[in-house]
Amino acid sequence: MYLSEAIDSFIGHSRARGLEPSTIDNLRQPLTRGLEAWGDLPMQDISSHHMDQLFACNQYKPRTQNLYIGALRQFFRWAHHTGIRVGDDPTFGWRARKVEREDRVRIPVERFPDLLDAAGSARDRMVVAIGLYTFMRGSEIQLLRVNSVNFSGGVIHMRRQKTKEDDSMPICLELREELVRWLSFYRQNCGNEDLRPTWFLTPSKGPNTYRKDRATGEYVQVPGERLRPWTQVSHPYEIAKKAMHSIGYPSVKNEGIHTLRRSGARALFDSLKAQGEDQALLIVGSMLGHKDTKVTAHYIGLQVERERRNQRFTGERLFPDMPKTRGLRAI
Repeated sequence: MYLSEAIDSFIGHSRARGLEPSTIDNLRQPLTRGLEAWGDLPMQDISSHHMDQLFACNQYKPRTQNLYIGALRQFFRWAHHTGIRVGDDPTFGWRARKVEREDRVRIPVERFPDLLDAAGSARDRMVVAIGLYTFMRGSEIQLLRVNSVNFSGGVIHMRRQKTKEDDSMPICLELREELVRWLSFYRQNCGNEDLRPTWFLTPSKGPNTYRKDRATGEYVQVPGERLRPWTQVSHPYEIAKKAMHSIGYPSVKNEGIHTLRRSGARALFDSLKAQGEDQALLIVGSMLGHKDTKVTAHYIGLQVERERRNQRFTGERLFPDMPKTRGLRAI
């Protein structure tokens, strides 16, 4: 079997397993890069030499290279178990490279009001508020409907995309105020009719409309939003990036809704710790949908605690109540 045929079969197998489209894209990309670098050769002819060729021709960053190696290893194992002839494991000897920890942007809680005010519209402000106060991912915000909000129960129902689990997030007072304001605007925008339960909570907006100015003869934009309740908001991460940029944060790749998640989660953790809550990390992890507190600690940036540790104890006694030692006696 040739490489292109095997790739098509593998992608079809991945779809049959019910993998997410984004996961399938992540599997397909390194295989496509391999096909471009090696040509459409028989599977049994692929060797570790071809892996060397692939990564020598492309200077991938450590994180990307690790993802590529993982996807290629999965592909060749699948081929072996399905009876497709493959030579020695081409990925043998390839190990994950160390990924340097990056300092990710976290917006301090003092700037949350500025960030909300910087959102370009009422709809965008609601997207930012949900990100800050529920720590939802962008794909989870997109799926929220009007009937996801349960004021009487004090929760907002959601579907976690990564784990395929339903959850009910608490509606804190800050979020309740934002929701009440937004739903009132939403209703007015739709002609003061009752909002339909199945309408999207943060819908897309229609194209801008323009009218001709009688005095100048120029076309000017008609103010206001034109909501499309039946269509979900697209690219919520762009909404977050735009609001962040407006208050002085540079537009950086991979910053957006996850920045709101990290910022809100870290602010909550600090608040709970200040209140003496021993289970602060577990609570924040449950809000984020994490099952492992190590993931939560890394996500919210608890390496900052090392700096606080050093500032607290450098030049100070570690155990103030311990009797002082007499030291060495001179001989």
